[in-house]
Amino acid sequence: MEHLIPLVITNLSATELKDCRLFSRIKVYASVSISGGPPTGYNSVFRTHVDMEGNNNPRWDTVMDFRLHGPSLQNNLILLNFNFHCHDTLDERFIGGVRVPINPLLAMISGNRTAS
Repeated sequence: MEHLIPLVITNLSATELKDCRLFSRIKVYASVSISGGPPTGYNSVFRTHVDMEGNNNPRWDTVMDFRLHGPSLQNNLILLNFNFHCHDTLDERFIGGVRVPINPLLAMISGNRTAS
């Protein structure tokens, strides 16, 4: 089996999300996924609970445990994808998202801020 590197996210928040509701507070959930590497046999997509209180500034304290494919990580191929959705009783709407390369993020965590 190829070398797998753990990535654990324990806190997630967003600020000033677009308001997708007209008459009440927005209720937001996030889906977080890993893309760019081969399947690792571990969960590559996590969905948070719906934040009922944060409105445009939701916050989640949840554990997302990913395993990253080592060779793909060395080749700077893996992305961390954050997508935010407005939850309503009748439908769910995409608010926005962002894709973040993993390598610079891991370099910042380890203290090596010169990585590309």
